[in-house]
Order: sequence, then C-alpha cells, then structure tokens
Amino acid sequence: VDAEATLTFMSAIKPKQPKQSKRTAPHPASVSLCPPRRPLPPHALVLAPMVGASELAFRLLCRRHGAQLCYTPMMHSSRFASDAAYRAAELCTAQGDGPLVAHFCGNDGATLLAAARLAERASNVVAVDLNLGCSQRSAHSGHYGAFLCADAAGRERVLGMVSTLAHGLSVPVFCKIRLLDEGEAETVAFAQALERAGCALLAVHGRLRGSPMHRRSGPADLAQVAAVKSALAIPVLTNGNVRGAGELLAALAATGADGVMSAEGALDDPA
Repeated sequence: VDAEATLTFMSAIKPKQPKQSKRTAPHPASVSLCPPRRPLPPHALVLAPMVGASELAFRLLCRRHGAQLCYTPMMHSSRFASDAAYRAAELCTAQGDGPLVAHFCGNDGATLLAAARLAERASNVVAVDLNLGCSQRSAHSGHYGAFLCADAAGRERVLGMVSTLAHGLSVPVFCKIRLLDEGEAETVAFAQALERAGCALLAVHGRLRGSPMHRRSGPADLAQVAAVKSALAIPVLTNGNVRGAGELLAALAATGADGVMSAEGALDDPA
C-alpha cells in the first residue's frame, strides 16, 4: 500500500477534537442527556443500518476491515418492546461486536422509549438511533422513516420523540435523515431542531425521499450535507456517493463531516 496515501487517509478520518472549555462538565451536545452521561463512540468510519445486510456476521467482517461503529438493521419499536423472541432475533450481538448502535423505526415516543430502554441494556449497545430516512413502501404504509418528516406536523412529532428518548435514556440518541423536499434551508432548520431536541449525532443521506416506488434519482447532494454540518455543533455523518476509499476522502473534503456512513459501498467491498 502506498505510504503517502495511507497517511492521507488516516489523517482525514482522525476524529476531530472538540474545543477546550473551562467547564469541567461535558457539553450536553456531545453526550447523552440522562445521567450517567456517556461519551460518543468513535464515528469516523461507520457501517450503515441495512435490512438483510448489517446483521452480526457482516458487522464483524466490517469491523475486521476498520469499521469503528456499526448499526443494527432497522428494528420495529412496537414489536421490539412487546415480543421477546423478536428482540432476541433482531438484536443479536457477540464479543467483538462493539460499539453498536440499536437502530429503530417508529412513530410513537412512548413505544420507542420502551424499546430503547430494553436495547440500551444489551451488551455492546452504546447508542440508540431513530430512523428518519427510510423511504421504502413499508415506511410509507407504516408512517415512519422519511415519510414521518414529510410535513411540518410530522417533523414536530419527530422532535417530541427525540426529546422523549434523549431525556429517558442513559445512552446517546442518534438520528438519520434525508434531505427535505422543501429545500436546503428547511433541511438545515430541521437538523438544528433535532439538535435542540437532544440528538447527539446526525447522519445525513444526501438524497430526497422520493416516492415509495422510486427512491433514488442521481448522486447525493453533498453540498446540502455540508450546509447541515456547518450549522450544527453535534457530529454529522455524510451518507451517499461513497463506493471506495477515494470517494470517502472526497466526501469528507466536500462536506467537512465528522465521519462517513457507508452502505452499498461496504456491501460491494467491506475492505
């Protein structure tokens, strides 16, 4: 491997150090809100949540090749909260599978909190993530994921859910969103509102929601991801347009993000 390229790569993914403050207590934007406060895990190289893909075996493979943080596949909060067999099957982890983010969908704060409180007890789980980016037909019919953010009323509901989780858990609460149809200004405003509600880390997929039948059109808009990053104090992950190490570096440079979340690129080549 070319030594200069390796140094460039490692420098680009080196976790950014927060500015020093005279306060002895950690800033609430960088930790969970509910004591005992827990710091964020490393998040420069992140494996995305993928149904039918980011299960235990693939997570372990990706960790072997340098993934610092992995997400579970999407888990339905209502079933997770009420069905022990579903919990055992969906939140399957093992030694070496940490740090791990439990990734949930749902549209009710109380149900999400009940599920998340069960998940935060599990071995290796260091954070809980709320799916606000799924654009599949099931998300449309179930009114969760990106479709929950389709209008102002839905976004207000989301903010209440995030606040409920942030104040009810001992692990940090993450969110994963897509760009909003209303444009960059509205996406940035929503991201800022999520931060105020208690989101500790935000992953941004740089594409629009689309329709249940047509979810992708063209490359991710990394300029909008950059706008979100520049407006927030919490860490931001960029998601989209990454199929290899070169594109990973390009995405970091284009967005200024704190890390890269990889999905299909990791499936093609986890190394």
